[in-house]
Amino acid sequence: MSDPSETDYYRDGNYTHTNKDRYWLRGKVDQNLGGWTTRLDLDVVSDRDYLTEFSSGLTGFTVSNQNFAEVFGRSFQNKTTDERKNTLRVLKSWNNMSLQGELLGINDVRVVKSDPTPLWKLPSLNFTGLLPVAGSSVNFDWDADYVNFWRKSGVGANRVDLFPRLSMPLPLGDYLESTATVGVRDTAYLIHEYGNGNRNGSDTENRFLVDLKVGVGTTMIRDFNVHLGNVSSWSHTLRPYVNYHYIPDVDQTSLPRFDNVDNIAGQSLITYGLDNFFKISGRENNRDYQRRYAYVKIRQSYDLRSQQSDAPLTPLYMEIGYWPQRELRIIYKTDVDMYGEGVIYHSLEAGYRNSRGDTLSTDYLYRKAENINSINLSAKVHLFYNLLAGYSIERSIEDSKTVEENIALIYQPSCWSVELSSNYTPGNQKIMLMFTLANIGNPLGIDLPGF
Repeated sequence: MSDPSETDYYRDGNYTHTNKDRYWLRGKVDQNLGGWTTRLDLDVVSDRDYLTEFSSGLTGFTVSNQNFAEVFGRSFQNKTTDERKNTLRVLKSWNNMSLQGELLGINDVRVVKSDPTPLWKLPSLNFTGLLPVAGSSVNFDWDADYVNFWRKSGVGANRVDLFPRLSMPLPLGDYLESTATVGVRDTAYLIHEYGNGNRNGSDTENRFLVDLKVGVGTTMIRDFNVHLGNVSSWSHTLRPYVNYHYIPDVDQTSLPRFDNVDNIAGQSLITYGLDNFFKISGRENNRDYQRRYAYVKIRQSYDLRSQQSDAPLTPLYMEIGYWPQRELRIIYKTDVDMYGEGVIYHSLEAGYRNSRGDTLSTDYLYRKAENINSINLSAKVHLFYNLLAGYSIERSIEDSKTVEENIALIYQPSCWSVELSSNYTPGNQKIMLMFTLANIGNPLGIDLPGF
């Protein structure tokens, strides 16, 4: 092993750090008290290379990310993200209404910290709700937001976004489910300049939009008697639908850009689709059961705006889910271009887990526009006498190279474990031998690196 203080180490590895004062401070807290729900997410790293260099092992990014996702239901951002979010959220819900407050700070580990610097929210408030209009079938709902956008250098603002809506069913018959929604949206800005920020324009802006939606659909269900193994019934739910969404095309070039609220594109879009859901039921091990078996979803949109007249059709989207066994799932998604580009996106996810805890999973992703073509594979097997083996690989098919590969062998009795593992990334091969005592040094449990 070479001395990390050597100049060649940093030059050849394109590292952006010294080897002193390196850390990853992370944590999550969930607290419910007096009807208020609090969520804290902390993710502070010393430099942009840290999570890539320390990806494997029990305290590395991969295992930490999976453990936090299992315990808290939410994971960390990608290990290569240069602007890492740290948030404190407080939520109160009551009588079809909710109020959420948020503080957002950014851990900026970009190599070149150019202006504008990342945006902070100090704070943001969101108030939503739904109320029936007395004596009618009309519902009134709203989404009201306030955000104070602050940054060390650049343009910030206080922004208020109000979006009230009225929705009502349409009497089109007993077999059609139809809804119309009419909304207005007003967004106001009080704009500030911080540090070297320089804005050409007024320090106040306002935007007003109308938002119209109409949806029509129906649901048909039929049960079929079958005799196939322990399956005695097959249920098919069919739901065709057509939606229309209109937003006027309004000039928004004078507005500052903070998030997707600041640039709402005009729409005059008809969306049509067909959803299919399948369930099976029967008797197994002297017990009746019912479970999902498959689904097929297809949808596409047609743009009525004149500027889209040469290519009004959006890509055809299709999604298929299949559960041939309780333990096995397969999900496939694809976008097919209607104007000669063919398949522009597809993904395949498959996973298997048995009663012993053995797992096998794979996912494949292809995005033509972004030149992404990659596959991931992972497996974990309980061998014998508390011995586990694991393997995972991430490979870029587009570049014909292995991004990361992990191999692990773990002996895990009830109160301690010993792990021999290998981690490979381009230009780096690590072999680790690690001893762990139960509930010491690893409070979220023992896991395999990379799995």
